[in-house]
Amino acid sequence: MFSFYKMQVAGSDFIIVDFLERRLEYSFKLFSKYLCDRHFGVGGDGTIFLEKSEIADFKIKIFDKFGEEIEFCVNGILCIAKYVYENKAINKTQFDIETKSEIVKIEVQDSLSEIEVDVGIPKFDLEDRYNSEVDNAYCDMLAIENLDIHMISLGEMYLVIFSDNIFRINIEQILKKLEDYKYFGDNCNIVFAQIVDEENIKVRNWKRNIGEVLSSGTGACAAAAVANKYKSISGTVNVNSLGGIHKILCEKSIKLKGNAENVFWGKIVI
Repeated sequence: MFSFYKMQVAGSDFIIVDFLERRLEYSFKLFSKYLCDRHFGVGGDGTIFLEKSEIADFKIKIFDKFGEEIEFCVNGILCIAKYVYENKAINKTQFDIETKSEIVKIEVQDSLSEIEVDVGIPKFDLEDRYNSEVDNAYCDMLAIENLDIHMISLGEMYLVIFSDNIFRINIEQILKKLEDYKYFGDNCNIVFAQIVDEENIKVRNWKRNIGEVLSSGTGACAAAAVANKYKSISGTVNVNSLGGIHKILCEKSIKLKGNAENVFWGKIVI
């Protein structure tokens, strides 16, 4: 029997399983698929396994609902940060979490009223590397509409596509073209972004192998970082997704400020 916590950030829901004091004798992949099933399991977008770390305060392994391991997930990290602090797994307000791709710095502010996740320094040099090898599929994609496309890496690789109206562009046609472009495909997440004003952005998020999701903390950070660099957006940006709003601080390092919500907790037998 396993205890679990269900948490969510802007509509992205995760199942937290604490393995700080015990070990999992089953496959993480299969266990995650079972837990995330909304008919036969708990139901969620992903499962986060909390473990001890040799190089940070905590280590997490994140798996999506299909059982595939995810390198990085800001919404999931926000959930874990609240969980460990609220459940007194740590007694300090600044701590580190080891993910598959990097170590993330956390700061709990004002007794859990807000949590700051330091997402890291964005990498924009990907654009030069990929755009220097443009092929016909990429040119065809650019010709679909008047699109403004940028690549960025923040724990995971993202393609940020700006449009005057993210609800009117032909997203299916764009996605079909992307499937043929060798540098994207299954290796890249996509954010469709619309500048509202110097402090606000609207976004729609596409996750690889999943499709459109209500929100993505990492996607929000990617859109804000690109907008801050190329669109004269202010250093503090509100990114409005279908599931809610993320507040992003664009400094040398990109930071997300927000909180997670407890949905319910329980026990499950496998």
